[in-house]
Amino acid sequence: MKNFKILMNMTFLVLLSTMIASCNGGGGSGSEQENTGTKRISLKLNWTPPSERADGSRLYPYEIGGYEILYRKNSNPDWNSIVIYDDQSWVLDKYEIKDLSTGTYEIKMATFDIDGRFSTYSDPVKVDKY
Repeated sequence: MKNFKILMNMTFLVLLSTMIASCNGGGGSGSEQENTGTKRISLKLNWTPPSERADGSRLYPYEIGGYEILYRKNSNPDWNSIVIYDDQSWVLDKYEIKDLSTGTYEIKMATFDIDGRFSTYSDPVKVDKY
């Protein structure tokens, strides 16, 4: 029997954007926010969808069912999971994880096909943002 796992030879780029979760002052109208000065970050992920399975056979774009992104803060042993998919998952090549606290994060991801077969996870990428 052939191995039909998806080859997860993805490299993905992690871009960071930083937001300050505080009010910019200046006598606003409406609700009043407290200026906490808490720094929050977003992790912007970009990748190239795989085109090959682990057995070397072609993975056609329409066969991509979606992706699972695992991330965790370096001090946490548990992974958070985000599954992204839609009717046109083969065109997905980016995702943003929002509203995270500052620190060091590990991120890895896998692809799954329309039959639910998963690739192995990519090697974790570490990101430091303070």
